[in-house]
Amino acid sequence: MKKPERRLFVSAACAAALMVCGAVMMHLDKKPDEATFFAMDCPCTAAVYGGDAEAVKDRIKALEKLYSPYEEGSELSRLNESGRLELSEETAQLIEKSIELTKKYGGADISAGALTALWNVTGEEPRVPEQSEIQTALSAVGYENIKLSGSECVLENGTQIDVGCDGKGFALDEVKKLLDSEKADCAVVSFGSSTLLYGQKPDKTDFKVAVTDPFDNDNTCLSFTSGGGSVSTSGGYERYFEAQAKSGAIFLT
Repeated sequence: MKKPERRLFVSAACAAALMVCGAVMMHLDKKPDEATFFAMDCPCTAAVYGGDAEAVKDRIKALEKLYSPYEEGSELSRLNESGRLELSEETAQLIEKSIELTKKYGGADISAGALTALWNVTGEEPRVPEQSEIQTALSAVGYENIKLSGSECVLENGTQIDVGCDGKGFALDEVKKLLDSEKADCAVVSFGSSTLLYGQKPDKTDFKVAVTDPFDNDNTCLSFTSGGGSVSTSGGYERYFEAQAKSGAIFLT
């Protein structure tokens, strides 16, 4: 499967996100307050019953300015550049919770930023790094190199932070807090790969969720019903590039 040019891909991804949101909400008679926007390097949709979709958008945009690695001048970008920074409460909480999850479950580690950056998958010129570069970057991976004391964070041994594994999930947790404070009735907020199903639908039935087939965007490969909660998918079929007649990807949600 050949990846389209970036501009076309963004448009297709936006349409897919809207289709998923519509699939979840289509059996409702009431019209939600809606917003469609681009944040954290992907299209986002918000459909809110009894609440303000623009407030959801503003909250996500505010978080993007704090910890999105794609946002020039974000706190996370400045921390990676300087190695030491006094952080906002939200960014400090994200880093603290990320480390807790890595300690508990292993696997994804936000300290892998120097490694994931080598491929430049989301940039204009992705490439396959040399093995020597990979080995050097691997020596900087390890959450033990992230020292967080209150709101001050220090990165040691060349460590760089990449919250691609959980940044959108944290943002949706923050959106849930906002919806709670607004006493919203029901909402679906989606980054495409990560979706918040909030509250209870007006017709009292479960949410209907469909996962797009990675090899055929016009069809789904999985569908299910769910109560309120969060749904997330991960795969190498959205953000990837081809080199030497082979496809390669870093799995970023």
